[in-house]
Amino acid sequence: MRIAGFVSGLDIDQMVKELMNAHRKPLVKLQQQKTLLEWKREDYRKVSVKLADFRYNKLPAFSAASALNTKKAQVSGDTTLLSARVVDPSQAQATLTVKVKQLATATSLFSSDGIAPGDWQNATLQDLGFSGTVEINGMAITIDPSKATIRDLVNEINRSEAGVAAFFDYESGKLSLTNKETGDKDLTVSDDLKNFFKLDTDHIVKGKNAEVEINGMLIIRESNKFTISGIELTLNAESQTTSAVVTPVTDTDAIVSTIKSFISAYNELISLINGELNEERFRTYLPLTEEQREKMTEKQIELWEEKARSGTLRNDSILTKVINDLRIALIANVTTSKGDLNITHLGITTGEWASRGQLVIQDEEKLREFIEANPEAVLELFSSAGTYTSPESKDVGVFNRIRSIVTEGLDMLAEKAGTSRISTSEYEPFLKNSMMESEISSLDRRISDMERKLKDLEDRYYKQFTAMETALTRYNAQANAFAGFFSN
Repeated sequence: MRIAGFVSGLDIDQMVKELMNAHRKPLVKLQQQKTLLEWKREDYRKVSVKLADFRYNKLPAFSAASALNTKKAQVSGDTTLLSARVVDPSQAQATLTVKVKQLATATSLFSSDGIAPGDWQNATLQDLGFSGTVEINGMAITIDPSKATIRDLVNEINRSEAGVAAFFDYESGKLSLTNKETGDKDLTVSDDLKNFFKLDTDHIVKGKNAEVEINGMLIIRESNKFTISGIELTLNAESQTTSAVVTPVTDTDAIVSTIKSFISAYNELISLINGELNEERFRTYLPLTEEQREKMTEKQIELWEEKARSGTLRNDSILTKVINDLRIALIANVTTSKGDLNITHLGITTGEWASRGQLVIQDEEKLREFIEANPEAVLELFSSAGTYTSPESKDVGVFNRIRSIVTEGLDMLAEKAGTSRISTSEYEPFLKNSMMESEISSLDRRISDMERKLKDLEDRYYKQFTAMETALTRYNAQANAFAGFFSN
């Protein structure tokens, strides 16, 4: 605590403060430089997060084999016989003529007669006369007959891994067991269970395998649902005279939907980058000092910092390179089975100048017609995996070009700003070995050195004023002594 100015009558604290304000200007500039650098790094991270999300979450979904090489199964003829869907577009090439000669059924076993009379709802199995073991299809089912009721037993059977569906009819006292899987399979039960519930072998309905004739060849399967040539068939009815025809065709709607989703995600990314590159920079609005903050309201601080933070990435070289490479990659030709193609052949353009490279489906009808006529070429245009050397690499599809460009952008941002190459979290800590981290560390050292020097200078000023006060005190004491001497 300093006490000064009693002798001189001067406001020494205020004088020192004003003297120090001039000396603090270089420190304030350093602190503002650091704040601007931190803001810029945070804006880099915001862009990096969007690039990583596009690269690692959205782009893989668009470039997946099933996204653009998608087909659907058209069923004609007797459509009541079956339903069909394509599960492997690469194999779904042949048209299938299908006759369903026999549906698959499951083996069932049921009581020949009701069990002995009793309180079937509430009595324990032991009270009803059952105290044996429970085993179905070789699977032991744990049950305590002294505590369990018929309801408990049925529930345990249905929950077990025996692969059986069970129900008990409380009106007739009969139990029914049915294999959950269809096909010509046995259903076995332990003797105690068989005898108690009267599960006679005479009352077993053996399951059957499905029998279908596909393009003249007899096919036998245990289930009514199976896959042939990349097409999953689900049999619904039998017929000895009619047949269904299953034809794999290009699913134009699904492919158009994938392309639209890609365009939407791409435009969102481009809009963000363009926004950062073209955001206005207000150079007269610098980060506020603590003294300036104290004189402003929260709303004033918010409006000021909004302008001060604006344009930190304006005309940034990394983002400019990323967006220029993306634009070239989209309009450059790709070598396909139908010759060199680019997105304009599909009716997709980069729109007007004001849209700054965003994609637009200018002619959806043209897009649909091209997909239906050249599905393989569309797949090659977007998904060809060649050797990427530049955005114009003709053997590399659009998606893989974009993947390489965005990956390079993430690498450059990581080296400069210390952002994560893969994280999609805005709270991911910055890497320590980046250019901006080195700059911030250098500013921290300079700020620390200058603060120490300013503290020494402030102390020196106070010492000088203290010396002045001491001298004045001595002067006043001497003057008072002389005045007293002469008055005597």
